Amino acid sequence: MVAETRAVLGYYDMLIEICGIGDVLSAKSAIGLPERHALQDGMNRLVLAGILNTEALHDWERAVSVGVGGGRFDDCVAATVGTVQAVADALKPYGVCNSARLFLPGTIGAWESADFQETAAILKEYDVTGNVVAPGTYAVTFQYTSGWNGLHISRVALMASPKGRPTERVELCADAHEGKTAHISAGNVYRLQVGQVDPDSTYRVVAKIRGTRPQDQQAGRTGCGGTVSMQREREPDWQARVMDVKPLPDTRGH
Repeated sequence: MVAETRAVLGYYDMLIEICGIGDVLSAKSAIGLPERHALQDGMNRLVLAGILNTEALHDWERAVSVGVGGGRFDDCVAATVGTVQAVADALKPYGVCNSARLFLPGTIGAWESADFQETAAILKEYDVTGNVVAPGTYAVTFQYTSGWNGLHISRVALMASPKGRPTERVELCADAHEGKTAHISAGNVYRLQVGQVDPDSTYRVVAKIRGTRPQDQQAGRTGCGGTVSMQREREPDWQARVMDVKPLPDTRGH
């Protein structure tokens, strides 16, 4: 009951901030520095509300039974994350920084049966330059979403390259263990330790995965698909870090 109440309160807090952001945008024909600060503060509070909402939803699931919510539960979490990200995207032209990138999960890619057409074991790469925003521990999660066949993962690494020179790669960190994701998942989260972030570098996650070739799938038991997300794990002072995010200093009106 407590978790469900916190989840509902999170929805109200999100709605309050979205309405406040709308008020700022509709009150002025041009957005100057004071308005950008107001928008950034609203964005930061929206991020806090969204994170606390998803946290409460997961607490509810753990209190009842992990997995009992099924796809509908996953849709609820995705709706909260998607709402926060959509507002962040809408505010980007006004110089508002996306503080959600600090801690909310972001989808970095997917996989499907066609990926395994040539061979069952492959290396899959995902550009995560926009997701690696600060030092810390990043959790990369492989989540089955559709099809009869699951996915096996054995290694995930983070590669860095100088901007404009993608072939010059350096492996920064890696997590190697056997994981799988299907109707039931186990070990499907991989943690990458990032010591520093270079603004002049691009970053890619390289995953060693194994699926089922389409030609090897049984009739009536086909398909293999899922998504990959990346999330920076939270420090004890994560709320202060979110609220400390400032807008870009650009003073041009929009």
